[in-house]
Amino acid sequence: MTRAKDWLLRQQNAEGAWPAPWTHDPHDMLMTTAYVAQVVSQMPEDDKDRQKVQKVAIDKSLAYLAAQRGLLDEPYVIASYALAARAAGDETTAAELADWLRTNAHFESGAAYWVLERNSPFYGWGRAGRLESTAMAMRALGIFGKESDGALRKQGLLFLLRNTDREGMWYSGQTTVQVLTAMLAIDAPGSDRAQQLHIRVNEKDVKTIALPGGRTVEPPIEIEVSELVRSGENQMNLELSGEGLVSGQLIAEWYVPWKDAVVLSSSANSGSTLSYAVDYSKTTGTTNDKVQCRVHAERIGHYGYGMMLGEVGLPPGAEVDRESLEHGVEASQSVHRYEVQPDRVILYFWAQAGGADFTFEFRPRFEMRAETAPSLLYDYYNPDSSVTLKPERFEVSAGSDSIH
Repeated sequence: MTRAKDWLLRQQNAEGAWPAPWTHDPHDMLMTTAYVAQVVSQMPEDDKDRQKVQKVAIDKSLAYLAAQRGLLDEPYVIASYALAARAAGDETTAAELADWLRTNAHFESGAAYWVLERNSPFYGWGRAGRLESTAMAMRALGIFGKESDGALRKQGLLFLLRNTDREGMWYSGQTTVQVLTAMLAIDAPGSDRAQQLHIRVNEKDVKTIALPGGRTVEPPIEIEVSELVRSGENQMNLELSGEGLVSGQLIAEWYVPWKDAVVLSSSANSGSTLSYAVDYSKTTGTTNDKVQCRVHAERIGHYGYGMMLGEVGLPPGAEVDRESLEHGVEASQSVHRYEVQPDRVILYFWAQAGGADFTFEFRPRFEMRAETAPSLLYDYYNPDSSVTLKPERFEVSAGSDSIH
């Protein structure tokens, strides 16, 4: 930890800022500076000489942020700045920044959130960026312990709980860390006491579960209710004994037919679009033939940057030429690594202007009439932004060295 902190302090420039490594935009420098300042300001230090060095760095960063107050318009920056100012003992500045956060909250269906217009220091944007900003704002408001902020922070908590992904997490590792940190800072009524959760399905008792008290981590509790589920409408009731907060998540899966030439895409922000193309040199042939796969990935628009993951669907049993993958990585300025899985190759893109191209080869190992897995491109830091390509059908006959 000490070495990491020393490295951070060495990256600070003469003005007191921590430059953003990916851009020279002053707003991004403010984002990085405010975030690093709040991290460093909350790192403990017992050595007196190191304390002095740390204090000088924090004071310089706060002076830099104060001089740029006219450019501060992002809740992520404001919240980070407030946390750093409060940790450094600047109560006046921290209170002013907290007032800004209260004034600039957005409300929707009983929940509160804070909008991120640019990328976070960890490339988060769209829904993931909004979750990060909301978590940071909740942390900043929590340091004042005002009862009047209690309702606003609970509304923020509601927004966080409503926006989990299907795994019960928050889309990316950094976003999840920020959200959990904010949630742990909230004192929920009755959270320190064990409670019971009573479950009913279609008016029939299923089970009463003893919930652990305090801030403990427990493995999942699985309950079988399929015998009580019926066709049509079903109802589940959750009743909690005593005070406390409980969130529930319902996940459903279904299948729809692929349409001809379909490209499915979703984007959390219409100003940013991902473009993806996967072309196989042949989809009919023999087990002797090599198939060349050409991939093009591109980010179109001004929102979002950072890593993209491209999944390239393979037909069953395909033997990937790893040498062609290695040559592709060596020749590419955009693809830095890959993974080979049974039904797909995953490429890690850092797209350049004009997009990124990548080529590799594989060989079908046996006769088949089968489809590849779908091909998918998505923003690693905001998986809401994605494009999916329908599977391609392969027809392969036996070659002279086929597997029988």
